[in-house]
Amino acid sequence: LENIKSLSKHYKKFINPSIVKEHNIRRELKYIFRLEVNVAYPFMLQVFEDADNNLITEEDLIKVLKLIQTYTWRRFVVGLPTSGLNKVFMTLYSEVNLEDYSDSIALALIKKRGTAKFPTDEDLKSALKDKDLYNIKSKNRNYMFELLENFNNREYVDTSNDKITIEHIFPQNPNIDWSENITSDDYFQFKEKFSNTIANLTLSGNNGALSNKSFEDKKTMNNNGGEQGYNYSRLWLNDYLKTINNWDITSLNARFDIIYERFLKIWDYPDVEIPVSDNTEEE
Repeated sequence: LENIKSLSKHYKKFINPSIVKEHNIRRELKYIFRLEVNVAYPFMLQVFEDADNNLITEEDLIKVLKLIQTYTWRRFVVGLPTSGLNKVFMTLYSEVNLEDYSDSIALALIKKRGTAKFPTDEDLKSALKDKDLYNIKSKNRNYMFELLENFNNREYVDTSNDKITIEHIFPQNPNIDWSENITSDDYFQFKEKFSNTIANLTLSGNNGALSNKSFEDKKTMNNNGGEQGYNYSRLWLNDYLKTINNWDITSLNARFDIIYERFLKIWDYPDVEIPVSDNTEEE
């Protein structure tokens, strides 16, 4: 009963992260809660018990929480099924090495194969380029934009603010200016393939005003001194848009590369080597 009581205190933190005093741990638990990675809770109970018993540092605990997010988020982007995760997390603690805590967990995960695999940077890049990241659950969309916008940002931006919404750079219903300003091939690719991909999406507090207007208007709009255009935005996601004069496939590809590099820093693939003697696991 003592054991159950102890674990229940940890579980309370998972389902109500706001009660956690340590800011960095609270933040990561909130992200995991928002992503609904409930399948990891049995594993996390054991990790938090180790932290309580001073077997690991707060730094290691945060590393493990970030690792859980990276593993599950990369799998979401790549489109791997969630059905195999139950088995992964139920057995993961047995592979923990107390002398090398977070790295031993990372090693166990990158050795997974089949439906349990940890997507590599290459897997992520090919999936991210074409994936519709607009028509996904709002909890996933909000998580992605919040982390993208605020990575290494000293001034935290509350992307859940009602005034900040997702904006399509090439509009869903473009006005006639778009067909005149870019080639018919680029227009077709935007319309059929890239409209809802990460490189064509940004955040704006003026989505209604920008709407389906030309890129030039979206960039420079300053109606009644309202500074609606990208040029006036303080958001990182709009920085690149200030530097270009036209939104075409070349610009889309350049912006994708910038966002992809940021993806790799936020949801970074573990920097651990698989020992030559280890046989990789099957799913």
